[in-house]
Amino acid sequence: MSNTQNKDQIENDLQASQPGVNKGRPKSVSRTENEGWNCQLCNVLYKKKTDKVLECDYCRKHNCISCLSMPATLYNHLSNRADIKWFCSLCNETVEKNLRHDREIEEKCRLFMEKFEQRVVTLETKVEQMVTVETVKTIINEEFKSEITPHSGHASATTPDDVITETVKEMKDRERRKNNAIFFNVPEPKSNVKSEKSAQDTESITDIGKRIDVEMEKRLGKKYEEENKHRPLLVTFDSDTIKRNVFKNFSKLRDESDFGSDDNNNIGISHDMTPKEKEELTQLKEKAKEKEEKSQGKFRFRVRGPPWAMYIKKLSP
Repeated sequence: MSNTQNKDQIENDLQASQPGVNKGRPKSVSRTENEGWNCQLCNVLYKKKTDKVLECDYCRKHNCISCLSMPATLYNHLSNRADIKWFCSLCNETVEKNLRHDREIEEKCRLFMEKFEQRVVTLETKVEQMVTVETVKTIINEEFKSEITPHSGHASATTPDDVITETVKEMKDRERRKNNAIFFNVPEPKSNVKSEKSAQDTESITDIGKRIDVEMEKRLGKKYEEENKHRPLLVTFDSDTIKRNVFKNFSKLRDESDFGSDDNNNIGISHDMTPKEKEELTQLKEKAKEKEEKSQGKFRFRVRGPPWAMYIKKLSP
């Protein structure tokens, strides 16, 4: 290596060891090498590499440590840390406001994306479960054709149109109830004013979750004369996604809300089932009871799952 190269290497090493402006911060160095730095407070020009001057990470203006009343040790720490940002007194308040504003924008974006993702999930679920009337007609007609063969000699008393009508009716009924849930043992408001009772019932439901949107609620049946008996409360949520989340986390939400206090631990929840779904549930419960009796106490059998996918689960005693 030549003497010139050795000299350049030594100068570079010495420059890297000095705690000058922007050390460790990859910003423009043309002003540093050629012109120096003017302190924006005292307007003194600093040209030496050993001068201790800080550059604001916002406005890029410079301040000497004398004007800042900053110890040299603190300056050395700051100038050698690329991960620590420093702002002058003129910019500090602006930066704080910008940071708060940025956080607000981030939160709004997060909420927007969360709602957007929820809508996407809802749409995907609807697409997956979508069955058109025409599809139902085709399936039922095919079933009837397979049952009535030329050799059977007779036809069913039930026509395809009858089955189609009943099936479509059931589909529409389930669609109408899909966002519904029925709460049991929720204390009824004592007010006789309809709007006040409705507001209090809504408040009781939304208390189980801070972000539950209720579209509608109403009490079912005739009011009991006994004060300790409460009519079931039918609630319609804004979406089936919200409803599923409520069912999934109901025990936890109930325990963390006023529902879990005093005598409210027996508050329950169920799906708003169609008459056909209730009939299927009754049949499954009877089968579960039969299985339990046959096991002679070795196992318990319970009906589990939502109305559209109910099944019997085998449990230990």
